[in-house]
Amino acid sequence: MNAHTPGNIALDVNGDVANDHDHHYKEDVALMKDIGANAYRFSIAWPRIFPDGTGTPNQKGVDFYSRLVDALVEAGIEPFATLYHWDLPQAQPRTRVPSSEAANRSSSSRPSSQASTIS
Repeated sequence: MNAHTPGNIALDVNGDVANDHDHHYKEDVALMKDIGANAYRFSIAWPRIFPDGTGTPNQKGVDFYSRLVDALVEAGIEPFATLYHWDLPQAQPRTRVPSSEAANRSSSSRPSSQASTIS
């Protein structure tokens, strides 16, 4: 079953846009407050901060997480950020063959630059 085939899914939705949190975080935080949540754990995606893997941080990505944290604190909800380490930016090498092992080793130190940028 393909979600992009018309009629396969009710209302012809396909899942391409999941919860769209980056566009609806204010409503999401309001819902959390309404249900009495006092903490929110979320992951900071490495590709959102460093789309190319290294270099200058993507300011739009940094600004999103800053706005999210501000909204959470304003709502009395404690933010618990984690650095999501399972996704790599598209520019990062993904091959795990012996000939590229040295290139892949460099990716193990890059989360520390992400952590430094976020902190």
